[in-house]
Amino acid sequence: MSLIKCPECNKEISDTSTQCIHCGYVLKKETNKTESIGKVIIHGYTEMFAVNPTVKVYKNNQYIAEIPRGETIELPIEEDTTFTFKCSIRKAEVRVAGNTTTEIMLSFNRGTGVLKAITNIQTDNAQLNNINKEAYNQSIEKQKNSNLIWLIIGIICLIVGILIL
Repeated sequence: MSLIKCPECNKEISDTSTQCIHCGYVLKKETNKTESIGKVIIHGYTEMFAVNPTVKVYKNNQYIAEIPRGETIELPIEEDTTFTFKCSIRKAEVRVAGNTTTEIMLSFNRGTGVLKAITNIQTDNAQLNNINKEAYNQSIEKQKNSNLIWLIIGIICLIVGILIL
C-alpha cells in the first residue's frame, strides 16, 4: 500500500481507496487487462483408434470448439474458468486460473476408455518452465511408445489367430 494524491483536492490518500476520504471524489481505477489475461493450450489426444472421435470443448458449460486427435488449440482466459471435455459418454473437467498459462493434454486410457485431461501449468520461472516442458514431452514420448507396443501386440495376436484357424 502506498499514498497517492487525489486528483480533485490534491491531498494524500491510500492507493487502495475507491473514494477520497477528504473530498469524496470517486477514484476510477485503471485496470491493466493484459496483466490478468492468461491462456489455455489444449492438445488433442494422441492415441490411435480405428475411428478417431472428436472431443468437444466447453468453457464454463458453454460449447466453444471441437478438438480432433493430434490437434492443438489456444484460448485466452481472463478469469478462473472450468473447461469440460466430452466425447460420447466420456467426460473430463479441469479448473484453470485466469492469470496463468496452462497446457492441457487430453488422453484416453486404452484399457478403460476413460478420457483424461492432464494439466501442465506454466509459470514465469524459466527453470520451472523447462522442467514442466520436459515432463510434458516425456509423457508424450511415453504415450507414443505405449501405442507402438499395443500395435505390435495386436499384430502378433492377429497372426497367431490366423495361424490357429
